[in-house]
Amino acid sequence: MNDLDSIAIAIKNGDEKAFEAFFRIEFNNVVHFIDAYLGNSIISEDVAQESFISFWNKRNLINVNLNIRSYIFKIARNKTINYIRDYKLSGTDSINYKEYELNLYALSHEIVIQKIDALQLEELIHKTYLKLPEDIKRIFQLNRIYGLTYTEIAKKHHVPVKAIEYRIKKALNVFKKELKNYISLFCFL
Repeated sequence: MNDLDSIAIAIKNGDEKAFEAFFRIEFNNVVHFIDAYLGNSIISEDVAQESFISFWNKRNLINVNLNIRSYIFKIARNKTINYIRDYKLSGTDSINYKEYELNLYALSHEIVIQKIDALQLEELIHKTYLKLPEDIKRIFQLNRIYGLTYTEIAKKHHVPVKAIEYRIKKALNVFKKELKNYISLFCFL
């Protein structure tokens, strides 16, 4: 279990200190995300504040098995869309509105949703990697991160190439099992 998992559980259970810690960690990131679409740091901070208030008020809906960063960014995305729509309904005619209109389209685009969902996938990959036994983790890292071939790893560890192939295959099976829902989603797309 990592720090964000512990924070998610604590927040779900109503721990205000955990919420404050999460707020300090993510607030500037959320403001930066919102500001990319609103272009006004003061308004972006207000929308970010509203996002965190909504996050706290909906803490009972937190799924502790999912990434809470993606949850706050989804809330922030929706709050930003609401702000832009409210801006439109207020009848404000300004140059900013045309830019907001484009940003509303951008926020509604599937790519933004996919980027937010990527946070969750990244967390799941990391959790899966941490589940690997140490020897498999080390060999997998040498192959997939550092680019060493099976032969190079085998020489380095003084084991047969087949042993390396077996360990990599075992790691890939763990990833395949843990990521099966995402894999089927990508196959569908």
